[in-house]
Amino acid sequence: MWYLLLIAAIALIGCTGEKVKVDEKEPEVSVDTSGYLSQLILIEDDGWKAIAVFQLPNPCHKMKFDGMTKKGNTIYLSFTHIPPKPGEVCIQVIQEYKEEIKIGKLGNGKYFVIVLVNGVESGRAELTI
Repeated sequence: MWYLLLIAAIALIGCTGEKVKVDEKEPEVSVDTSGYLSQLILIEDDGWKAIAVFQLPNPCHKMKFDGMTKKGNTIYLSFTHIPPKPGEVCIQVIQEYKEEIKIGKLGNGKYFVIVLVNGVESGRAELTI
């Protein structure tokens, strides 16, 4: 019989009715854009150019080319990904985004072309001339 009193005491200790404080901060929305770059093509056409092709999950996702930066033998192509607004209704069909970027003339050597999306590396290619 004493064990029933012990079980009842343990149950009552666990049910004190105290409210647990919940952190009510807005959740951070993080969209992984690393998989959106489907192709990075480098071609020579009166100077070099890069073609970046992205596959976006739907037309509500937007991409914007921000510019090109050259640092030594590394060429950075920067893009911004803008996800849809929360609750935005959008048809679910793959949307292709393609950007052609003129790199210009390059001397002999080894070059790296790095695609950045929202400041994060999304893809890279090596070019030896």
